[in-house]
Amino acid sequence: MASNPLFDNQFMSVLQDSLARQGDQALTSAPPAEPRVSATEEVLTVALQQSKRTLMQLMAWREQIDRQVAAQQKQVDRMEFALNKSRNDAAYLRAMKELLHGDM
Repeated sequence: MASNPLFDNQFMSVLQDSLARQGDQALTSAPPAEPRVSATEEVLTVALQQSKRTLMQLMAWREQIDRQVAAQQKQVDRMEFALNKSRNDAAYLRAMKELLHGDM
């Protein structure tokens, strides 16, 4: 047996006994390996997944912001209505006072 720096004689002996019992088919009978993906493809796949997650989060935030903008617009409309009503009521009261005090 040739000297191998990675394996000692005892290991090589056990390996040879095991291979003799199992035959040569044990070395090649494994299930087919899945195709390997290139490092570039793996990096791009991970980046794409992260980008999709970020997009989903941004879209959710936009929906929340749109709802808040609509609620704030409704609040502004109500406040403008109340302010205009208050101004109109005050003008009406002034006009009524002038009419009442002008007749006396």
